[in-house]
Amino acid sequence: TDRTTMGRAWTMWKGNPTGWDLNPHTGGWPALSFYLTLGIQLLYKGYQTLRTGGMEPGAFANMVQRESNHLFLLARIINALIGVLSVYLLFRIGRRAAGRTVGLIAAFLLAMNTLHILTSQHVMDPNLLALLFVLLATEPMLAIVAGRGGLGDSVRAGAMIGLAGACKYVPLVLGLPFLWGHIENRNDR
Repeated sequence: TDRTTMGRAWTMWKGNPTGWDLNPHTGGWPALSFYLTLGIQLLYKGYQTLRTGGMEPGAFANMVQRESNHLFLLARIINALIGVLSVYLLFRIGRRAAGRTVGLIAAFLLAMNTLHILTSQHVMDPNLLALLFVLLATEPMLAIVAGRGGLGDSVRAGAMIGLAGACKYVPLVLGLPFLWGHIENRNDR
């Protein structure tokens, strides 16, 4: 996925911030990972501009095409931090739902999961991003189902489900329990 994600993002601008084409030209998977990777590329361009005192777009594009290892390293570090954040979020959800021990066990199992470790080493992996947004949607959805969720919880859960769906299509199925939680709470009043 690294070359696909990095390549799709690169084709949106090719190192030149004046030559934008924000269409990733693919329907293979939702495009949020491409846009986030584009953000990383722009961050790297900003770093290189500060480091060198200014860099023309052509020189930057040539540098990235010759030696892209630092750009890939930056993208992979950011994705690894997302993997760590997902472990923390799972701990927090487990702790609130069933106690500290359950939270620690769940976080430990995710942290030691080989697939999670490998996925966390990729560049803006859509699976890891979808997991992150699903975990961010879980706490407000639990509040909604428990009947103590407010408008903020509904907005936050809906936005996170939408962002998860912008990474992978499958998490959009969470729209059903999201709606069901609202219907059930409405009927209980």
